[in-house]
Amino acid sequence: MATRSQPNPARRRRRVSPSFQRALPWIAGVILLAGVIAFVSVRVAGNKSGHETDAPLSSKPAVVPQKAKPGKLPASARLSAQRFIQTAVLRDRLREAWTL
Repeated sequence: MATRSQPNPARRRRRVSPSFQRALPWIAGVILLAGVIAFVSVRVAGNKSGHETDAPLSSKPAVVPQKAKPGKLPASARLSAQRFIQTAVLRDRLREAWTL
């Protein structure tokens, strides 16, 4: 006949006081009520479109920004970037990349 061993203290259930068990539905109700009030205040009381800060519509054509022309890159910067890509990005010569 097998005997039952002592329960593992790590697995022992934590006991909750009876007064807390009685208060738990009230706490849950208060949290639910706060959530309902927050939802109603956002949806019903603040029933604005939210677009007050938008610019008014007009019949004028939209202003399209012009693209800036790309500038010429100096040769030294181009060589430095090329060396960085060959060493660090491709991870071929990391010691040399560290000195860059």
